[in-house]
Amino acid sequence: MDQETINNWDKLLNPDILKESLVKAALFLSAFEILKESIIEKLQSFFTNEWYRDEKTGELEGKISKQYREHVIYLHPKDEFHACCLWFKEQGAISESDITKITKARKHRNEIAHELWKYISSVDYEIDKNILAGLIEVVRKIDVWWICEIEIPINPNFDEADIENRSEERRVGKECRSRWSR
Repeated sequence: MDQETINNWDKLLNPDILKESLVKAALFLSAFEILKESIIEKLQSFFTNEWYRDEKTGELEGKISKQYREHVIYLHPKDEFHACCLWFKEQGAISESDITKITKARKHRNEIAHELWKYISSVDYEIDKNILAGLIEVVRKIDVWWICEIEIPINPNFDEADIENRSEERRVGKECRSRWSR
């Protein structure tokens, strides 16, 4: 057997290496799904104007307004996630390079999910940490933008808030102030 074949078998059969490969794959898949759900849910909630409690489950449910379709989905009707990303780009929350990062992350996510066996059994396939880092950066940008541009302005509890004495709020507050001062 050649060395590459031996390394491939070791990657698959060595419990420590296998565990590491599976953890990396799970981390990447989870990070992407968190980004996707966060982006879609933020906008669906924002464009929901009727709320009610489901009698069977007791869960709070919402009816998404037609403005969601008119202002978000129309940007890319065949792909809700991409449409939501484009809405955030249109609002200035993310850039075209962030859209590219999301697209790369989606492609990598699909490769991992559909060809997991390659990532756990071949030394030629590894989770791309740079794509994961870009994904985390985009999540942070969207979250900070959302807090600065949506949550704080519409929440009367922030009108008199003393955010200077709270470390995390102070960091977010500084980011918000720097964005507002541009």
